[in-house]
Amino acid sequence: MVGRHEFNDELADYGRSPLSLPAYLTSDHCIEAIFENGEGELLQMGLYVLLTVSLVQKGSSESKSLSEPEEGDRVPSAKRRGASWPVQQGKWHLKLYQNSLSIVYFLLFGLSFWLHAIGGVKQYNVEQALMGKNPDADAYAIHGDERILISVAAKLAE
Repeated sequence: MVGRHEFNDELADYGRSPLSLPAYLTSDHCIEAIFENGEGELLQMGLYVLLTVSLVQKGSSESKSLSEPEEGDRVPSAKRRGASWPVQQGKWHLKLYQNSLSIVYFLLFGLSFWLHAIGGVKQYNVEQALMGKNPDADAYAIHGDERILISVAAKLAE
């Protein structure tokens, strides 16, 4: 729990008492850190899922044949016995079903992004209060803050 020690050191610098583990786990510092990390992982996995659909690894023993169709390549048919409900319905139900993994990853990424932003704003307000400044910021007020832009650029570079 490096983040807890880091935050407790920051609190000590301002003469505040350290947080216990349960208190830290519900703190804005912890929320922001967890969802910042999750945001990057979910974006990577969502892109991985999207790209693996179209990229082909030539020469691997685990790759599908490039010239011969395989069982997984067949077009879903509602007439096939045991066809799932989305396949039977067709149209947008089938499209949603075919892309459901990517959709879930990007929805989770969006949720993580939102929780990271909320935790970050609240943590920013805590830092401002510790320094004796106005802890009244919201997401729109610090949107242009260069620290956020640097943090996003660093995440994209990883």
